[in-house]
Amino acid sequence: MAHQPMHINDWIEIDSDYTWYIHEKTRVINEQGKHVIDSLPENDDACNELLELLVNWLPKRYPKLFANIGKDGIWNKVINERFEHTKDVYGVDALKIISRLVQDDFLMAREREDGHIYFVGGLVAFPGESSDLGRRSIK
Repeated sequence: MAHQPMHINDWIEIDSDYTWYIHEKTRVINEQGKHVIDSLPENDDACNELLELLVNWLPKRYPKLFANIGKDGIWNKVINERFEHTKDVYGVDALKIISRLVQDDFLMAREREDGHIYFVGGLVAFPGESSDLGRRSIK
């Protein structure tokens, strides 16, 4: 398996079902909790980095849908939800804000000292029907 960076324009898209996905994702997270959203402490900074990336990029890419608030906040105009301060939000708390901004699910991996890549966090509200990834919490 090869890992290559993707440009953000190629992996974050907003479509006509956006509002449904955002509300449904919230419902799934509230009902399933750690089965669909979890993160190990070693992944805290990566969750914060992903949130920061989205807070900076979404208003530039979709100015009719998002606006910056101050230095580190974002307003999701579609669902009229504001996140005033995102700079110091980490781990699952960052993933929960991310879940209110984009439709996408995220699996986060890290290479450890043994050279193997391990899943260390993620938000998987809409796994494939044949998959049970969304029903397992990270251990």
